[in-house]
Amino acid sequence: MQKFKQYITEAAGKNLHMTHLEDAVLDGGVTGTRNVINYLRAIRDMLSGNASAPVSLTTKWDGAPAIFAGVDPSDG
Repeated sequence: MQKFKQYITEAAGKNLHMTHLEDAVLDGGVTGTRNVINYLRAIRDMLSGNASAPVSLTTKWDGAPAIFAGVDPSDG
C-alpha cells in the first residue's frame, strides 16, 4: 500500500506557483506588462510551430486545488 505522500507529486515538481498575468500587470507596472506581452508572444510563436525546442504547456483554469477520489477506472 502506498503512503499518502507518494500520491502527491505536484509539490515535488517545479513551478509550484505561477503569478497570474493580470497580477503581473498590476504588481509589476510597466515592466510586468512588458513581461506579460513577451510571454504571450512566446506562447503564440510556440503554438504556431516556431519553437526552438520541445515544449510542454499546461493550464489550470480556475486556480483552485483539485482533489480526486474514488476508484481509478484504469486499474480498478
